[in-house]
Amino acid sequence: MNHDQLGQFYYRTGRLADAVESFTRVTELRPDSAPAFQRLGIAYMALGDKSRATDSLERAIAISPDAASYSNLGTIYYAEGRFEEAADAYREAIRLRPHRAIYHRNLGDAYRHLGRPEDARGEYLEAVRHMEEALGVNPNDPRAMALLAVYEMKVGRRDDAERHINRALAVNPSMAAVQAREYRSQAHSHDHAHHHHDHGHSHDHAHHHH
Repeated sequence: MNHDQLGQFYYRTGRLADAVESFTRVTELRPDSAPAFQRLGIAYMALGDKSRATDSLERAIAISPDAASYSNLGTIYYAEGRFEEAADAYREAIRLRPHRAIYHRNLGDAYRHLGRPEDARGEYLEAVRHMEEALGVNPNDPRAMALLAVYEMKVGRRDDAERHINRALAVNPSMAAVQAREYRSQAHSHDHAHHHHDHGHSHDHAHHHH
């Protein structure tokens, strides 16, 4: 196993300090590898070390601009209440990967905190549109359905949202559970779960690389 594989193993098994050590080694061996700095940044995020996470992600972007790195930077800024910088980072992520619904949702949340409800609504509608497209490709994807429900709640489409969350839970209760919790908390309040790390995969199924 090389350092990179080892780091990913440690990360998956929750040994975050070991993951940081392995990924740091990779960045020393391959200082021009954007993915290495991105993985190091995500490991630091998981450890709660925001300043080192930010440094690593900025290094990754300097080597090669990548939507996931911008998205993760946005998530750090968002968590710190730096909503203007979060919005900038999410906009860059969208510029590089316009079809990912989650980026539009996150930008919408940042706009909401910046007191720009119309812009926020526009982004939430984009998120709904992209999720609907993803479901067109893969109609029984419970995660996509549950995410669509979360986005529909944000634009006040309660009936559609309720229908989608129930269908998602019927198809696969465990897979839709995280979004269902977020959906329920949103149904009762206007705030939302915190933004999640973006590993650069298609978590919201807007892209299928099959």
